[in-house]
Amino acid sequence: MPPGNATYSNLAFVPILVALVACGAGCASPPESAPEHVLDLRGGKTYQDVNGLARVYVDTGHPGRTRGHVEETCRRWRHEFFLTLDQQSQTPRLDELALLPPGGPLTVESLPPDLAVAEVWNLSRQIASSEPFFWALATLFYRPFVSRHGWHAAWTYRPDKVIEEWETAFRASPATAVISTDEELPLLSEEPEDFAPIATNHLLVEGLSRERVVEALRSARGYIAFDHRGAPEGFEWRVETAAREETIGATIPFRRGIDFTVRAPRPCQIRILKDGRVARFADDATILRLRVKDPGLYRVECFQGRDPWILTNPVVITPSTDAERDRLEAEDGVHRAAAPKPAKLPPPAPAAPAAPAPVEGGTK
Repeated sequence: MPPGNATYSNLAFVPILVALVACGAGCASPPESAPEHVLDLRGGKTYQDVNGLARVYVDTGHPGRTRGHVEETCRRWRHEFFLTLDQQSQTPRLDELALLPPGGPLTVESLPPDLAVAEVWNLSRQIASSEPFFWALATLFYRPFVSRHGWHAAWTYRPDKVIEEWETAFRASPATAVISTDEELPLLSEEPEDFAPIATNHLLVEGLSRERVVEALRSARGYIAFDHRGAPEGFEWRVETAAREETIGATIPFRRGIDFTVRAPRPCQIRILKDGRVARFADDATILRLRVKDPGLYRVECFQGRDPWILTNPVVITPSTDAERDRLEAEDGVHRAAAPKPAKLPPPAPAAPAAPAPVEGGTK
């Protein structure tokens, strides 16, 4: 069954903390190589999967925001972008975008003031509020455990209310969901690199430039991943019609013949949700398919055991009138008729005659 929200006792973590302190586990290390994935869609679109961090800053002069620090973090963890957000009341506002192409120089540019994101997950605030007693102990006795190991992400709760509110508002005001951390939080490290191995934002872009990243953010063409549970590169969500393939962030009028194909780079529980409810799921799977039968707001979630691993932005299947549906289905029929037919396989070769059975005792 799909996992529910996990709850844990504060005291249950104390033996785990003591054991980890005693063992003196090493700090997280950057990946040996940066996994790359390119999504080729039928119909001509090709997207590169790039990843980066999002950071909320209350003080615009905070030293962690300096160009050198951002560049060091990106190079060390092989991130291609770094989003900075300014705290405005209760809603962070996108401010700057740092880009670091592999082998290229860092560039920092401002972002359009009307570009919106939805901060559906904030690791810093979530950790401090969900297990304050445990994290106070961890900070007091073994701060590297908090800032560098990524273990805390394995016990985070799902902010279901925030996600539900974001989904409800998405139709009227699309906003790309992001996971972020805060600049300053008393119990936790203030360095952006401390959260680099835990969770990242992934965007599907047609090229690594400010214009392409802004376009992907406007289209909600991306997903959130807890990278310490496994590299998510290779994850795909193809939205297939007869005419073309789309992916995360697409808005498509409903008609018959829309298929979802979700592929994960390693076995996990894959869930396809429609309007916040599970429409189909598979355990210990690397592929899941669904034929779309109704309009709705669809998302994909992947879990490793009870823990969230990948959470996508939506694909919206909009209602259509009978006339629109007939026209779209007629166009799809034309595309199916024009598609090249698979080549016929040659008939199988006749089987060789069976060898005669040997005569017992030899020939006479």
